Amino acid sequence: MVELLDRRFVLLNVRQMVTRFVNQCLLCKHVKGGQVIQRNWTVDRQVAKRNECLHLDYLCLGDSYGDTLYVLVLKDDLTHYCELVPADAADSQTAVAAILDWNKRFRAPLWWMSDSGSHFKNEVMELLAERLGAIHQFAPVYTPWINGTVERVNRDILQVLRVMLFESRLDTL
Repeated sequence: MVELLDRRFVLLNVRQMVTRFVNQCLLCKHVKGGQVIQRNWTVDRQVAKRNECLHLDYLCLGDSYGDTLYVLVLKDDLTHYCELVPADAADSQTAVAAILDWNKRFRAPLWWMSDSGSHFKNEVMELLAERLGAIHQFAPVYTPWINGTVERVNRDILQVLRVMLFESRLDTL
């Protein structure tokens, strides 16, 4: 890239400019294979009470032996209490029903965090947040570490399922 710029333009300190640009590029982690240090893109909130923040995410199980292809994972930020809701599709109907069930048992969380998928970022979820008096915060695209607490649960679920399949001598995930 530096040689191409040198051939076409007269610029001082081209190599330093290119290095600075690449180091600050938010999408370079996908091109360079994760060599760029990931930085927070949102303010990190500290929770002090249980049920203050609820993390949501869908986990795709892939081809399964039934109709349930997804699991909706709900996790309380302070207590790390988790619920798993089986789902045939990653849609807002399942998410709304799960949040309402959570609300019936524990009260509505003050805010919830999810990715920016269309199953979470839509009018139905916006209306639910408004009715429950909650704030729905979204993790930016390509930033799974922002909602990392539930992403970690997803990884653990897949690990347990792989062990169960291995012990049962079935196909692996």
